[in-house]
Amino acid sequence: MNRLGTRIALTTAIAAVPFAALAQDDGQTPLDIPANVSDFQASFRNVAARVLPVVVELKIVEVTTQTVPKNFGWPWNFLLPDQEEEDTTPDEQEFRNQGLGSGVIVRKDKDTFYVLTNNHVAGAASEIKVVLYDEREFSATLVGKDERKDLALIKFTADDPSIPVAVLGDSDDIYVGDWVLAVGSPFGLVSSVTAGIVSAKGRQGPQDNISDFIQTDAAINQGNSGGALVNLRGEVVGINTWITTPTGGSVGLGFSIPINIAKKAIDDFINKGSVEYGWLGVSI
Repeated sequence: MNRLGTRIALTTAIAAVPFAALAQDDGQTPLDIPANVSDFQASFRNVAARVLPVVVELKIVEVTTQTVPKNFGWPWNFLLPDQEEEDTTPDEQEFRNQGLGSGVIVRKDKDTFYVLTNNHVAGAASEIKVVLYDEREFSATLVGKDERKDLALIKFTADDPSIPVAVLGDSDDIYVGDWVLAVGSPFGLVSSVTAGIVSAKGRQGPQDNISDFIQTDAAINQGNSGGALVNLRGEVVGINTWITTPTGGSVGLGFSIPINIAKKAIDDFINKGSVEYGWLGVSI
């Protein structure tokens, strides 16, 4: 068969992948890793179909107050010194700062759903809205946060048992060169999927952050923070957190918190409201 014939046959094989099979996915059994190119294409479709419903958009409002000085009356006080002095006590003005981020539904308890995200996304939020893949919106509250790991857990209530929960994988079982997909809402473009590989493991993060990050060249941008990094089995192996860039956009240097670091934090947030750290030292 000539090259053109091979290309036509391959295209036909890819196009023939049945989407009906996706409806039978129970969302828990690891997906098979493909053995050939057409299966590889189908694998990306299967992973996206499974993971998109468990990654949510977060609409954040941070309410801050700022001291605003009053008009001191100049130059009228200078020109008319006998006039009664104005009250110059500074006023406090409220400002509503809006932000966007992503999160991953990691657990549910009856009608309560827990969403894992970054502390820099939701840790200081005054109002939180969770937007599901089907565009339904729910008000959420903060369960706990941790600045050192840059993780936060929020929760919302919904009387809908069909809302899916992510499958958390084993981030120790990924290797440099493995294919991964990043899922989130970069720049408010909800339910975006990008692909790349694991570029490195054990990277140091920003100052005071204690996580050993997974580096990937899958495109991560503003708004992706708190979203999922997943393997080809559809398992979440990382929480996308930060990028290194001279331009403000993705240059192929994205970093994710390994999900194994986050697993204990999820339990601590739910059971204690904060992350519990061990300590080593001497006390009297």
